Amino acid sequence: MAKVPPFALFYGPMKIGKTSAIIKAFPNAQVIGERGAVEPLEEQWGIARLDRIDVATIHEAVLQLKTRLSEKDSRKKKKPLVIDDASLVMESTVVKFENSSDMRAVYGDMHKAIIKLRDIAQDLDVPVLMNCHEKPPETKDGRVIPGGPSLPGKAGAAIGAGVQTLARAGRVQRKVGWPVAFLYDPKNPQWLSGDRHGVLFDQAPMNPRAMYVSAGYELDRGAELEWQDEVMWALAESLLAIDPKAKDFEKQERALLDETKAVLLESYRPAHVAWAIEDGRDLAAYVRRRDLNALQYL
Repeated sequence: MAKVPPFALFYGPMKIGKTSAIIKAFPNAQVIGERGAVEPLEEQWGIARLDRIDVATIHEAVLQLKTRLSEKDSRKKKKPLVIDDASLVMESTVVKFENSSDMRAVYGDMHKAIIKLRDIAQDLDVPVLMNCHEKPPETKDGRVIPGGPSLPGKAGAAIGAGVQTLARAGRVQRKVGWPVAFLYDPKNPQWLSGDRHGVLFDQAPMNPRAMYVSAGYELDRGAELEWQDEVMWALAESLLAIDPKAKDFEKQERALLDETKAVLLESYRPAHVAWAIEDGRDLAAYVRRRDLNALQYL
């Protein structure tokens, strides 16, 4: 049986790298987002011009995805869809209907649109990745309301109920790599989170591609970057062969990363090399924790 395509929402502080992480995970995606947020990533990471479209409301996003049902080109039909960011799309939806006499019905309709988006994506076998800013926890009438996606009204709860992955991103202390991570702790009542794939863990690499590959997904990266997947798998396997209990584990890991970098720089641009090595390192981290995740709450 084919796996249900990813349908996820990542949230966190502004300018932490959420968009960059998603675009690097799905560089062949169709992107609903502002030009100023997307184009710098094309230059920074050497990505061919992204397929960017303007969509004002969640209903328009549904219609846009629905047009693919009649698409004959399978590669175009199955392009991942990235919504950057969901906060703006949802706020635009509310503004469009703000003069409605029944805002409860408006939010109910938004909920239905989100579920419709998910269902069409599943029919097409299309991954949908969204991001947005975070709303901090608050206390109201003595009751703690957990922090989560910063979305208008009840839209946050609606999306949270519909996605397979709801993950918060944050800054962390790291010896290696960019100092950000998914701060995933389902036992923490302060923040909303969820992972139906069972691969996330606290301070997991903020790398959706490594996360989904470790969950068994085969993801198309696009013809020009296919070599990165070969590097990702080879490097991950080599890193996993190093005993994490060894006294010189970090030294062995660093030597392997440096050796891989030196070889790749002879053939590829630095940004693409850094990207491929990051994917391999992060995939190894997810695989190491995969079996532990299944046992940690027993």
